[in-house]
Amino acid sequence: MSRKRRPRDDDADRGQMYTLEGFAAAAIVLFALLFAMQSVVIAPGTGGAVDRTAQAQQQQQLQDGLVVSAHAEEGNLSAMVLYWAQNGYLENEHFEDENESGEYPFALAEVLEEEFSGSGIGDDYTIEFVYQNESVRNQTYVKEDTYTSDDPGAVTASYMVTIHEDQNMTKIKDGRVVDHEDNVTESEILLEADPDTDTEPIHNVVEVRVTSW
Repeated sequence: MSRKRRPRDDDADRGQMYTLEGFAAAAIVLFALLFAMQSVVIAPGTGGAVDRTAQAQQQQQLQDGLVVSAHAEEGNLSAMVLYWAQNGYLENEHFEDENESGEYPFALAEVLEEEFSGSGIGDDYTIEFVYQNESVRNQTYVKEDTYTSDDPGAVTASYMVTIHEDQNMTKIKDGRVVDHEDNVTESEILLEADPDTDTEPIHNVVEVRVTSW
């Protein structure tokens, strides 16, 4: 006599299948939500909170840009400081217009205009020189936009530039930075940091500070 098999419970199998599909759908929705939350960056000035992660990334990019500018073959940070030491200012056109070769005179200008401009964060920026003149701390704005210290989206990065007494000041010629005839020791703006201390061959140390928002 043959033994009969127990009938298969189709309803139970179907219920398990629906349960698994429900878990899978919930997991997909959860992953999509997490991805969307990581992708959203609320830019300063939009009325929302500042994304601190994005702000930290912007500050790191700004710091990296200063390092790249400091080691550029032409128009590096040292050349920019020496230009300011000769003229006492930086012209906006040197940061907004390219020369006939399609290049900016200063490497920092290329970084700020090409990497940050139009990104929605860091479109505006201010450059400061912080230095010592005869043991007195000085701070000069060389390119100032509409920065306010209470802007929640502002980030700041800086780089120290050492100016030596054997360096000449610089000037712009045909859209490029070249040496000036005058030595930096003749500058009426960037004086020797501490004439009472023998710091030769160092003339001064200037902090190039950039704030962007």
